Amino acid sequence: MVSFCHFTPTQPNKTFPIEMEFMILKLINKLQIMQAFCLIGFLCLGACAFRSDKILDAAMAGDIPALKSSLDKGWDVNMRGMHGMTPLMEAARNGHLGTCRFIIDHDGDVNSHINSGSVLTFAIASGNRELVLFLLGKGADPRWKNNQGENAYASAKSMGKIDMLHILQP
Repeated sequence: MVSFCHFTPTQPNKTFPIEMEFMILKLINKLQIMQAFCLIGFLCLGACAFRSDKILDAAMAGDIPALKSSLDKGWDVNMRGMHGMTPLMEAARNGHLGTCRFIIDHDGDVNSHINSGSVLTFAIASGNRELVLFLLGKGADPRWKNNQGENAYASAKSMGKIDMLHILQP
């Protein structure tokens, strides 16, 4: 039979029963394992964030060789960055027709979107009419609605992109 010790200032040298020591060691071991998983997760997320920033930065800059390098290393052309943006959305937002063509030729999703916009609406915002026509030709859906309930036509109108309205007319 195991008796539990009661710690008092007058009994500083008493020890825990062996069952209690095992429970404490198991708990400490579990905490160490959890800390290790947290550290591994943090390091992996940090590395993924770094790499996703690299591919998104390349798309924003219209840097096709850097995009090609990332794709050659196995990165997903439709990966999403911290705010849900894909490389194609970033390229379209910055009006890079050649970069958008490259990404779509490598299976980029022409209809990828976040709540506030799509590849097409980002292209409209860039003001690049040729890019908007190219995306429509590749199947971009002008009927998709953002979180404000606006389709591509309404988005162009609210952004003051009057020159885009006739090509987006429903």
